[in-house]
Amino acid sequence: MDTDRTMKGSFRDKLLSREGWNRMARAFFMEWQMVWKEILFGFTVAGFISVFVPQSFWNAIFLVGDGGAQDAPGFLIVLENALVAPVVAFFTFIGSMGNVPLAAMLWSRDASFGGVIAFLGADLVAATVIWVHAKYYGWQYALYLSGLLYLCMVAAGITVHYLFALVGMIPTERPSLQEMVRFSIDYTFFLNLIFLGSFAGECEILR
Repeated sequence: MDTDRTMKGSFRDKLLSREGWNRMARAFFMEWQMVWKEILFGFTVAGFISVFVPQSFWNAIFLVGDGGAQDAPGFLIVLENALVAPVVAFFTFIGSMGNVPLAAMLWSRDASFGGVIAFLGADLVAATVIWVHAKYYGWQYALYLSGLLYLCMVAAGITVHYLFALVGMIPTERPSLQEMVRFSIDYTFFLNLIFLGSFAGECEILR
């Protein structure tokens, strides 16, 4: 009874109760169990693609302006990139978390900002998702819904691109994937140690 009242109390009550920490630890552990494989596989696939797929391939499927990737791309380039990126994601999809390093890889390979944003939303048209829709609702509805979602993510990529461009927030640098995952002793390293310790503590609570 006391535990039920504590869990239904204020945020402070939950924060100071053992049961509250128990629930937070269980929720964190369950979330991590769901995504760690996608994250690990995503970085592995991104690494293989960045090494074995040449830049000429990305230049062939993602249009770049005459001035190169450093110049602001025209509308047709942004549109083409946003149209192609979800198709690339369809064939390389590994999960809504795992496709983040792949999106970073595309950015390092000169894809437009709008194309990268469209790529991030492509988990909605993954082959597995389409298969589930077809299984429950039939192929006609599955293809209709997937086409609608595809158009939405293309529109979202273009919209976000120009909204960010309007306020000057589109990144100007394109670090390589190796630079983005480099190891160094800095504030990130110590933050990782702190959160690793917190994770170990939460695992101990679950015992």
